[in-house]
Amino acid sequence: MRNGIILLALVAQAFAQAQSTPSGQIRAITTAVPFLLICPDARSGGMAETGVALPPNMYSMHWNIGALALAENQGGVAFSYTPWLRALGIGDINHFYLPGYIHLGERAGTIGASLTFFSLGKIEFTDNAGIKTGEYDANEFSFSAGYSRQLATNLSAGVALKYIQSNLTGATTVGGLTTQPGRSVAGDMGIYYQKDFTLKMRPREVPMTFRWGAH
Repeated sequence: MRNGIILLALVAQAFAQAQSTPSGQIRAITTAVPFLLICPDARSGGMAETGVALPPNMYSMHWNIGALALAENQGGVAFSYTPWLRALGIGDINHFYLPGYIHLGERAGTIGASLTFFSLGKIEFTDNAGIKTGEYDANEFSFSAGYSRQLATNLSAGVALKYIQSNLTGATTVGGLTTQPGRSVAGDMGIYYQKDFTLKMRPREVPMTFRWGAH
């Protein structure tokens, strides 16, 4: 019975998705705020998104809030811009990220904040008959503020609160009701540990004598 219910739910979901993406529609609206998972910096993106393994910096606001307390500089601000899907000829989808942090002192800890803005481009709305009823430049953004503190020589931890807003419809009226932006609050917790080590090899002379033969 349980498997039947799960199968029915999957079929219903697939049917709903099929209804939301009829032939001829250019874009479908995604409502799960996946923009929060987009890699914000080029360095991490070029290393298979391994930002958690890089030295702490401004972008630790995205990868691990706990790492901020071990950042070397007193503070910093960064800005990144990504023309999303530009290689596919889509010119109005863009991702912006603005992070920053400042050390308050050795015992006071570190505070940081970040702003993420994601433009999804123009979304066209139609009625049940397929007649265009309007269009809207859909967008989503998130603001995060956090605190990180060093717990030991190589250990730090941090927490952050995040406000999320997703405005995909622009107050479009559907069935006599006016849609509203989706809003939510989330939290992040992170722990960071780093340990420097050195690999040493004892130099050995390469033997210059060799033999060869044939049979």
